[in-house]
Amino acid sequence: GAPHYGMSGGGGVVDSGVDGVAVLPSARMVVQVGGFSDPTVSQLATGAYHQCGEHHGRPLFRGPNQALLYFWDGRDGEPFCGWWLGPKLGGDQAWSYNSNKVSPTPPSIGWKVPWDGPVDARARVQLMQLAGSCQGATSPAVSPASPASPAPRPTSVASAAAAAHAAAIAI
Repeated sequence: GAPHYGMSGGGGVVDSGVDGVAVLPSARMVVQVGGFSDPTVSQLATGAYHQCGEHHGRPLFRGPNQALLYFWDGRDGEPFCGWWLGPKLGGDQAWSYNSNKVSPTPPSIGWKVPWDGPVDARARVQLMQLAGSCQGATSPAVSPASPASPAPRPTSVASAAAAAHAAAIAI
């Protein structure tokens, strides 16, 4: 069945923006999402996600097809606390879920697809950093956030597509 999470409000919001989410003047982080075994989830969710705000005290990211990657705290019960990937913030549909409750950014591995199914061992979320603001940038330089310990690279994401997403997504 579909999850019933996120119905008790948007707490943790710093400033009222779109859908009651804190809005930042420019993106601070980018994550690359991909490698899903499920072809439908792969088609809907693969690509670059730009930080567009904050939700429940953690970064909120918007990606391809207006998909959202966000953290939900324990207000609706521990089973719903963790990182979510889906079409709507706090909605009743989600494509993937990660039960990591302590990571300040989306975890690189451990994503369940579907959200209440088994962990997809191929799914990856790689934390990146933008060099400067995304606003007005035509080709932002993207580099791994932690060169000393690089995150696993997504297996089904073309770097050219990632660069195109990074340049084209308007926050």
